[in-house]
Amino acid sequence: MKRFLIGIILGIILLFLFLYFGGPGYLETFGKKAEDTGKNLKKYEQTTRETAKKVGDKYEDVKKKFGSDDKEKTGSYGFLPKDRDCPISTPIHHQWPSLQ
Repeated sequence: MKRFLIGIILGIILLFLFLYFGGPGYLETFGKKAEDTGKNLKKYEQTTRETAKKVGDKYEDVKKKFGSDDKEKTGSYGFLPKDRDCPISTPIHHQWPSLQ
């Protein structure tokens, strides 16, 4: 019971000190700044969504133009056919016999 009464008294004292030292002014200033920040974040959110939609549309266009992203049609890097002999996809000892 003592802790409860001490908590109430302490809360009243802190509220009085908050009001005495201009707490509402700080809250008002903070509220205006928070509101401005919220408006700026909404602008960022809108541009991010628009950009993501454009990127998604371009991805779909490229996917339609070049086919599906099936791993059987492409090499391990996703851009070379498997039957092509390329230094990137060929082990190094097959390229230069002197390294064996």
